[in-house]
Amino acid sequence: MARLAAGDEEARLDAVARLADSFASSVGRPVDPELVPALIRSLQSDSSAVIRALAARALGVSSDSRVIAPLTGALAKEREIAVKKAILYALARYPFNSAAPALTSTLPLLPLLQDKKPEIRAAAAFALAEIRDPAAAPQLLAFLQKRRKDEDAFARAHAARALGLLAYREALDPLAASLSKDHSQEVRREAAGAIGLLASESDARAIEALSNAVKSEDPYLSRFAENALALIRLRSRPAPR
Repeated sequence: MARLAAGDEEARLDAVARLADSFASSVGRPVDPELVPALIRSLQSDSSAVIRALAARALGVSSDSRVIAPLTGALAKEREIAVKKAILYALARYPFNSAAPALTSTLPLLPLLQDKKPEIRAAAAFALAEIRDPAAAPQLLAFLQKRRKDEDAFARAHAARALGLLAYREALDPLAASLSKDHSQEVRREAAGAIGLLASESDARAIEALSNAVKSEDPYLSRFAENALALIRLRSRPAPR
């Protein structure tokens, strides 16, 4: 930790890598209580973007909820794309906790869905899908409907996935439209999976879109649609007495 704070850049790089390894090797065992604060200081103030990114990644695997606020704060101030992505992927490892909504809220991440850089929009959509904060659902739906360019296919796919995981039934018809019309096969697959989590047998438009997708020449899309239909049928069966 002393080298991380005061060494030259090469020494700091070596130090942050070693400190990150200590998290991986300490599963089930306590780590030095000063380790998380040391990495937070590097994330917030190191002059090297590489070291800031490595510090963010290390904090992402720390399993310590104390890092959420510093990660979010650093995200607001960071200008380097690679570091912002590292922070977003780190935050993705801390799912929404209804018992502590203020701590795990994704509200600071939502503006990044409109970022000028497609890499940031994609990382934000991925993080929002992983965190699963219900408050993010309306903006994820808006993103799915409005961002149509190839550069946003990855982000749309994760927006679709998130809408299914969040059980956001308002997204059912837009997801059916994405399944039928989106030019990205990845988006269509995730839309099929999301519909499988949301729809019932009475949702005619969704069932029709899945049935058509089963006939797709893309074997992966066909499998996603088949699995979604099977899940809907299973959920529609009467519960055993």
